[in-house]
Formats: sequence, C-alpha cells, structure tokens
Amino acid sequence: LALNPVFLLLDEPTSALDPESARKVERLLKSSGCGLVWVSHDQYQPGRVGGSILEIPSGSFAVAGTPPLSPETYIQSSLPGLQGAYTFVESDKDLDNSEDGGSPSSLFNPKKYEPLVEEDPGGPIAISPLHLAFAVVPLVAVALLSLRLRLHLHNKLAIGAIRCASQLSVLGWILVPIFTSNLWWMTLGYCLIMIVVASAEAVSRPQHAYSWEFMAVFFSIGVTCAAVISFGLIVVIGVSPWYEPQYLIPLLGMLLGNACSSVSVGLTSILSEFANGRDGIELLLSLGATRMEATQDVVYTSLRLAMTPLINTMNVVGIVSIPGMMTGQILGGSDPAVAARYQIILFFLVAVSSSVSSIMTVYMTVFCLCDNRHRLQPAHQLICKKSRGSLSSRILSTLSGIFQKKKRHRQDGRTATNREEEHVNDGQDLTSPLLPPSPAGGQQQRE
Repeated sequence: LALNPVFLLLDEPTSALDPESARKVERLLKSSGCGLVWVSHDQYQPGRVGGSILEIPSGSFAVAGTPPLSPETYIQSSLPGLQGAYTFVESDKDLDNSEDGGSPSSLFNPKKYEPLVEEDPGGPIAISPLHLAFAVVPLVAVALLSLRLRLHLHNKLAIGAIRCASQLSVLGWILVPIFTSNLWWMTLGYCLIMIVVASAEAVSRPQHAYSWEFMAVFFSIGVTCAAVISFGLIVVIGVSPWYEPQYLIPLLGMLLGNACSSVSVGLTSILSEFANGRDGIELLLSLGATRMEATQDVVYTSLRLAMTPLINTMNVVGIVSIPGMMTGQILGGSDPAVAARYQIILFFLVAVSSSVSSIMTVYMTVFCLCDNRHRLQPAHQLICKKSRGSLSSRILSTLSGIFQKKKRHRQDGRTATNREEEHVNDGQDLTSPLLPPSPAGGQQQRE
C-alpha cells in the first residue's frame, strides 16, 4: 500500500488473523483506493468487503484428468439489495468449448445466467424497495386511524415519514465519498454541520428564547461532544487515525442526538421557570440572594428533567430493550459480545456528553438572564415564540422578518419626510399675504 499500487493480488490475507484484526485489514484494504483481486475461504468475508464475487465451490477447476467435484460455478454480487447468484458455467468443458474461446466477455453474458437465491446466513438480509413498501403499510393504517378520530396528526405523520426516508437516503449517498476518501477536513466539515443542525434543533423546541441562545447551546453541545468523542476514539477505543469516519461520524451522531434531547428539555424547563416564576426569582434577588442562590431550585429541577430519560434508559437497557448500535452490529454479523462492549462504551460517553451539555446550557442561560450584579434582566429580553416550525421554515421566516423590517424602515422614513413637508407647508400658510390684516395679526402669527 505504501507504493500506491493500481491492483493488489491477495491470497487469503486474513486467514491467520483473529476476527478483530481481520476487520481492520478489510477496512484498510477497502479504503486504499486500488483494485483488489482477493482469494478467500471465509464465506462471510465477501459480504463485508463487497464487489463482484466469483465463487468456485469444491474444485470446479480441478487438475487435468480429474473430474470436477462440483459441476457448477457461480458469480455473485454482494452489493446491497442484490442477493442473486447466477450459473454461467456448467462444467469445465463448457468453458473450453465456448464460441469465443472462453473469453471473459462471454462468461458475463446476461443471457446465459439463471438466477439462484443464496443468502449469507451470517450477514444482514438485503432490504429491497418492495420490503420498504411493506414497512409503510402499518404507518398508513395509523394515519387513517388519526383521520378517523380527527386527531389531525396524519399530515404531520406523512411529512415526518417522507422526511425520514429522504434524509436517510441522502445520508447514505453523502457518507459514501466521505468514507472512501478518508480525508480529515471532509470528515470534520461534516461533523461541524451535524453540530450546527443539532444546536438549531435544540433551540427550536422551547417556547421562549433570549439573545445569544443559539450561541450558548452551540458552544455547550459542540465543546462537550468534541471533547467526549475525542477521548472515546483516542483513549478508549484506540482508533487510528482518530478522524476515521467509520467511527467518528456514527458515534458523534449518537452523542449529538442524545445531547440535543437533553439540552432541549433542560432549556425548555429553565426558560419556562424564568417566564412563569419571574416574580419569585426577583423577590429572592431583592432580599439579597445571589443569582446562583435565587435560581438554585429551578436549575436543579431543569437538570433533573433533562437527565431522567437517559438514566431510565440506562437502567433498563439489555433487559427491556436492545440499543440501536448493538442491533446494527449484530445484524451486520459481529460477535454479540463485541457489540455489547461497544454499546457499553457508547452509553458511558452519551451520559457524560448529555449531562455536561445540559449543565453548561442551563447555567449559561442563568448568566444571560441575570447579570453579574445579580439583577434580573428586563422581561422583554425573554421572547415568547408563537410556534415552532422546521429548520427551513425558521430560516425563511427569519429572512422574511429582515426584509419586512427594512421595508417598514423605508416606509417610516417616507412618512417622516411627508410630515416634515406638511409642517413646512403649514408654516407657509400662516405667513401667507392673503390673510386679512388685523392690528394684532403679527403677534398672533408669531405666537
């Protein structure tokens, strides 16, 4: 690999390695960017490596003079969704007696193939578009039930399902060049986008807002998750290089998802307390309490609410539910014991990132709404949001508000100009020579 070859001819490169080392070699070779001709006796390895597979069972190409033990040779594609195998040579004699002398192009003629059904018992079952269509049927039933009960949830359910399917499909296409290129700047750029979107989603859920709210949440989530994921990848798991996208992006996504939920719950609670219990906080401040003492109860309540869902999940995991990461590894053919260890590490990292992010967000909110002289900021600093839309709708509404504000500013300028002109005209009328003369007219006009 150090010589940057165009092709590598590999004869069982992982036969003498333990499973973990074999996976590392497979990932390294897949990300090398060169062509691979790979011979393997591991029936599950082709499904992990991918590409076109020429399967030669039990000596189809035997020594001259010896009849082949198996009369069939298969070519199989391991790309996702293609589980068919095709018989294209019934014996060695057919290969030698083909019309064009057994050239490779004749072997890959689709007209000669007869599809066979073969599935890797150790790998995941391929999901076709038809299977996805079957998964939509129960969701349609729930939407019809909502329509029948007049719950008005069918539209939101349909939009959520469409967004979920489209976003995950687009994610699959986006991650392909990131995983294959393995460039640190591309990986970190995508991670930055993930942090921005997670921060925007966490800020959008509370019904109240204040200045610098997004920056506080972005700083809390970004710094905490960056520190925790770096510790997990470098110290705990030992990934080399540390920016390996196969590890960094999925693990960071799980940290951000849980941190976003915890921060959103804590932020909603603390802002509601400041909006509805403002009089109590202001009373404590007026009696000499510091801002930490006056907000101690509301801070504790907010942090308990933020951490309760995660603590409940950790208490029942493995007994009631199997987490998503462990499920995905098991479906991918990994050892359940290895998958369990990965899940344990992930839960510990999630607990740390969610807790620290929530604590930083709640206390930064307190510092923003109570200044360093222990005074509560004016009530108009806490804005009540009427509705919460999607990220795109919020961006459009923000831009629309900016344009409308500029338009109102221009209209106000025109109105002020017109008023000045009217005032000048009124002054000209008062001094007009057409007014009838009077003895005290000059004095009245001056007054």
